[in-house]
Amino acid sequence: MHIFSQAFKKHFVDNIVYFKRVQKNSHVIIILDDDDMILAFNDLILLKEKKDNLLKKFEMVDSCEI
Repeated sequence: MHIFSQAFKKHFVDNIVYFKRVQKNSHVIIILDDDDMILAFNDLILLKEKKDNLLKKFEMVDSCEI
């Protein structure tokens, strides 16, 4: 899965930051740095869904339990 296939937009100042408006009042920010990915959501239910999807598709470690 490439980040652009999910319709994320690259931040105009920082090229490791991507963002997407998911719903009217829900946003997601992804920060990609080397082998690390930081997900930031303002909706905990949406965060849980997205993390579960990523864990199914990729070999990764979730360092934060919700």
